[in-house]
This record gives sequence, structure tokens and C-alpha cells, in this order.
Amino acid sequence: MSSNLYDALRSTHLFGEHFTLTPVDGGVINHSFKLQTTEHAFFVKRFQTNRLTSVDRQAQYSLQHQLAQHGAAPEPVFLSQRHDVQVEHWVPHSTLAQANRSQEDNILALAQRLAWIHQLPVFALSLDLMADWEAYLARVEHLNGDWRQQMAKLAPVWYDSHGVDQVLCHHDLQFEHVCADISCVFDWEYAATGNRYFDVASCVAINQLTVPQTRTLLNAYADASGIHGDDVARGYQQQAPLVTLTNQLWFAAADSLRESD
Repeated sequence: MSSNLYDALRSTHLFGEHFTLTPVDGGVINHSFKLQTTEHAFFVKRFQTNRLTSVDRQAQYSLQHQLAQHGAAPEPVFLSQRHDVQVEHWVPHSTLAQANRSQEDNILALAQRLAWIHQLPVFALSLDLMADWEAYLARVEHLNGDWRQQMAKLAPVWYDSHGVDQVLCHHDLQFEHVCADISCVFDWEYAATGNRYFDVASCVAINQLTVPQTRTLLNAYADASGIHGDDVARGYQQQAPLVTLTNQLWFAAADSLRESD
């Protein structure tokens, strides 16, 4: 763990001179820690994905403040000038991944949380999927394969559907990111305004749901959101190929980033 992180956090004068940093399980690339003072605990994330995509961290930080007011996210307290370190209040929790409940109950809870997120009255930047694709591909141009061809084929689908059914989307709603006992949701790094069914398809993909599990999620989402089940199924089928390509590009770019470190 770099002493630069300690120094950066001490320089804020928000946590005093004496605190501990303990690594905690985080994402595939970013580094996460629990910051403990004598009285309070915080969650610290060091963004490595700044080298992978051009996320507007200041906008995401402002969004998380809005979300915290609705009980949807931990309250953020600090974002570094370089936008590579964020600190938020530590939320004691048990996630759906940790909860002692059936997988079907977890999927139902996931669908309900998706529908709830999609109706939150907050402002978020619009998802620019084409820019994300180009950023990921730039890191793996030597592994281009047929991705350019797939991008050309799917880009019209994105342009035709992105402005439809626009809602706040999480885009990374894993079981590990959803609290089981409170409304709080973690890891809003990729949140943006976008097509609700792209978010539904992202949820299916990131949790590696089977076909029967996907059907359960779609039906539960339809019930929770008040949308006809056939419309949900059609929206999901339309957006699923976009999500598949996005994930392929992201993981390839992430692997390239890790190999370069």
C-alpha cells in the first residue's frame, strides 16, 4: 500500500493524524480500503479505472450525494483533486451475496432494487456507450479481431434505442453491491442515464444468471416497475447484444491494463 495514499488522506484534515487503512475486497481493478479513526469508519476507493475510461468523477461524486439523500448510496465525503481517490461513509451491511436466503429470493430482491433505482428522481450524465467502446478498444487494438465489425453492426441499435425508456441506471448491479437489509446500493462508478433495458441486461450478465433465472428477474422487474412482461422481454433481447460486446471489450481492456502494471 502506497504511503502516498496515507499522505493524501492526512492532507485533507478530515480524518485526523492517526487512522488505519485496511484493504478490503474490491472490484477487478480498483483498490479499496476501510479507513478507521478512533470514532468513525469510512470506505476508500482508489480508482485504477481512470486509465481505462473517461468517467467524469466530479459528476459521479455529485450524483452520489443526490443518491445518499434517497438512502440509495453511502454519503461521499472526499474526492481528490486528481479524481483518483474517493472516500465515503462506511455502511455496516449484509449484501445479497452474503444473505442467508434462496437464490430465487435474491433475484426477486435484485429485480425490485433495479425497478426502484430506475425511478429515483436524480440528475445523472447520459451514458456515452460509443465513447466507452472506443476507449476500451484503444487499449486492445492489437487484439481487435472482429470487434470493429460488431461495433458497426450494433451501433445503430444503440442510437435508435438510447433515447427511449431513459432512467437512472446503475450498470453494475451485482449481488455484492446490493444491501439485503437496507436500501443502500454500492459502487455507482458506472451509473448514468440510459435505456432501462440496457441496465437490466447488464444485471443479468454481471451476475451470470441462467436462462430460468433471467426469466425470473425479467418477470419480477415487470411486476415491480408496472411494465408489461412482453415489453420487458423485448427490451432485454434488444439490449443484451450491446451488453455482451461492452463486457467483452471492458474485460479485454482491463486485462491489458493489469498486464501493463
